[in-house]
Amino acid sequence: METFTLFLVNEKVKERDYLRFKKRMIDENQFEAIRPYRDEEVKPVIEKLLSGPYLSKALDFFFCEATESEVREVAKDIDSVQKFQDRFISYILAGVIKNTIDQLTATGGDNINHDLKHLYIGNHRDIVLDSALLNFYLNEKGWETSEIAIGNNLLVLPEIEAIVKLNKSFIVKRDGGTKEMYHNSQVLSHYIRKKIGNNESSIWLAQREGRAKDSNDITHSGLLKMLQMSGDSNIHESFKSLNIIPYSISYEYDPCAGMKAREFFVRSIEETYEKKPGEDLKSMQDGIRGYKGRINLSFGKPLNQICEPLSEIKNKNKYISAIGELIDQQLHQIYHLWPSNYIAFDLMHGASEFTEYYSESDVNAFIKHRDQQLEPFGEIKEKLYPFFYAIYANPVKNFKAVL
Repeated sequence: METFTLFLVNEKVKERDYLRFKKRMIDENQFEAIRPYRDEEVKPVIEKLLSGPYLSKALDFFFCEATESEVREVAKDIDSVQKFQDRFISYILAGVIKNTIDQLTATGGDNINHDLKHLYIGNHRDIVLDSALLNFYLNEKGWETSEIAIGNNLLVLPEIEAIVKLNKSFIVKRDGGTKEMYHNSQVLSHYIRKKIGNNESSIWLAQREGRAKDSNDITHSGLLKMLQMSGDSNIHESFKSLNIIPYSISYEYDPCAGMKAREFFVRSIEETYEKKPGEDLKSMQDGIRGYKGRINLSFGKPLNQICEPLSEIKNKNKYISAIGELIDQQLHQIYHLWPSNYIAFDLMHGASEFTEYYSESDVNAFIKHRDQQLEPFGEIKEKLYPFFYAIYANPVKNFKAVL
């Protein structure tokens, strides 16, 4: 069999092994299409945003109370990503917190090792706020913020794409044919591993593609297989090198719960659910603007502290399954349960198992929230009740399962 000489290792290898190696190699120039903006690109992008016709729409979208002139005054001296996050993003999120959140708390922050870069694998509830509030918390603590994975299907306006890339977001390409999707996954995998392996940046990544509409937080095996595309033959060491920390966010009230319940219902009776034009944009707007009550951010134990028993698993698929279960166990354990979760569980099961965790006023508030969320759906409103309850009850079910 013909052999090839690789200058990288200065030895002959079989063609089969060479092709496997070549398959894993990714030209870093391909990162250019997905990476966030760099410091030297910030000022020109902001100037373009300020000179464009959609600044007021962008401010309205992000629920920003500032006037255009105030934003222009603040933005004119921003020339780095850090300044953009400090002066613009933090300002916007402070307004969102003031107007739509009663309390924002965080637990487990001491699990973050600031000498390392981490891969935060998180549950996914809100398109914008899950990762935005993570970075808000990190920035408020004076810690380095993380890069954020966002699907290109959500970049429905050029202004949104500009703002998220200024805010350290990198693009996950979700369109194209089978070969293109496979290649995109390879590029994404190598990008993530480079950022963490070279100690360049931490990264937030949702545990699945899209939000968990039913709040059943299960890490998709496809995501873990994507991460391993850039790993070596020792799968255990490959995952350890990513410094994974499970990250959970829990909302007392979900402003998109009604829309999620309807989609959940439609999927139960039809094979597919087809989104209406503008549905993602509405979900982003409602998630930012809607009342959320209390929110908790929770960081689990670094997987490297608890994953050593998995080192004996040599089969790739079994290892992927085991590491996924370990992530899920952490997420289910650290998820902060609110009265709304316990109420929904009891209503769903016609039980009174968790009455010690809520009051009559809590029940009344939850019923009011349910009715407000489902009122737009008219005649099918009551058919949506079980699906609405499941959105809040599933975290309780998952917590019970790991006790």
